[in-house]
Amino acid sequence: MNVTILTSGTRGEVQPLVALALGLARRGHPTRLATHAHFAPLVRTYGVDFAPLAGDVEAAMTGDRGRAMVGARTGPCAVGRAVAAD
Repeated sequence: MNVTILTSGTRGEVQPLVALALGLARRGHPTRLATHAHFAPLVRTYGVDFAPLAGDVEAAMTGDRGRAMVGARTGPCAVGRAVAAD
């Protein structure tokens, strides 16, 4: 079975999924991790196939708008809009 793991977020969300991808690959499942481009070196270091996603959640959340969203306790749709806007 071919597997693509899709994730968005910080290294804390991405790194555990690299381990999952490795486990699946060891069991014979061709696996790809799709996440933001700046995580490509992390993913590829372990020999996991990489596919880039547009946007940067980490940058959006640490910027002024991201801090305002966290302070306002807005939902995930607002986070998605902020990432898409950057």
